[in-house]
Amino acid sequence: MTIEDILKKGIDLAWYTLLVYWLWNARGNKVAIRTEGWMVQALLYWAPLVVAFLLLGPGDWFRHTWLREGIVPHTVPFFALAFVLVVSGAAVARRRSFLACCDCP
Repeated sequence: MTIEDILKKGIDLAWYTLLVYWLWNARGNKVAIRTEGWMVQALLYWAPLVVAFLLLGPGDWFRHTWLREGIVPHTVPFFALAFVLVVSGAAVARRRSFLACCDCP
């Protein structure tokens, strides 16, 4: 197993951890009192997600798609940077969630 494989597995694990954390914290949210109409939701929220999905994937979990291939080379420094960004993003999400629940500055 190469360092590249270890970093790829670490990135996947960090994303799965963030997803589980997000789902766990979402269980206590209140139901929205007011929502937009289905057409507004479709155009403003769902359409950009579908376009992003089509541009980034499908593929081997978005690793080998035509958009990504032209932008980011497949090298160890980029995998390491991606790992650091995902882990730091998860840490920031955890910290913001903690600060929101305890009313800390």
